[in-house]
Amino acid sequence: MLTKTELKQLHKEEFIEAMRSTVEICNTNDPKDLQISSFVTALHIMVLGLDDSILYEQGKPLTRELEILDEERDSAITGTRYGFIMFTYHKTPAKKAAAQLLLERLDSYGSGIARMNNESESTILQNFVNDCKTIEKYKKALMLLGLEEWIEDVETANNAFNKKYQQRIQEESDREKKSVTILRPQTVIVYEKLINRIDAHIELDEIGKYQTIYNQLATLKNRYKQIITARNNEHIVEVNNNFIEV
Repeated sequence: MLTKTELKQLHKEEFIEAMRSTVEICNTNDPKDLQISSFVTALHIMVLGLDDSILYEQGKPLTRELEILDEERDSAITGTRYGFIMFTYHKTPAKKAAAQLLLERLDSYGSGIARMNNESESTILQNFVNDCKTIEKYKKALMLLGLEEWIEDVETANNAFNKKYQQRIQEESDREKKSVTILRPQTVIVYEKLINRIDAHIELDEIGKYQTIYNQLATLKNRYKQIITARNNEHIVEVNNNFIEV
């Protein structure tokens, strides 16, 4: 019902909603009885893919959760470093030396660890935690300063981030997501096959069996044509106003 030109003029969300409404109209008119089931199913699958893709484009569901986890591990390692710095001013020589030892070890991995890319930060934090837990001189230094809990916090926060990060990679790999831009022309082809099949049945319809679905799809087309027309008129007015101002 909607032409290629009209479909191209619809915004992403409008296009998806138009396809979804088409599927809903078909489903309420017994697609099996109308002999269009396979065509409706094919369009429904495309709509699901479009929904998934636009949600992914708009937010990537795990992104904000990852940001929070990254902030938590940044805070943990930054707080740990400040703890070392604080003890370098301690009046007890042994604690001062222990703090200096740990600070130098941490800084040997580079400055601004919290500002590094995700992969680099993950590796560095894991290595530093391993140093503190397996190398005797660092273990003793931490015990002397009583900062073992900070290292546990770094490890916990880093592990939580890495787990969620791997989950996101796995989900992206499993879904093999495509953008709406790629899926849209494919959906138009599926939509046209459905509409062509309905039109073919209408041509041979002598009892008005397809009149209801035809009327409903025509109403849907008119709704989106009004949206397109209104938007085009607004654009013309805007252009004319700009022309007058010049």
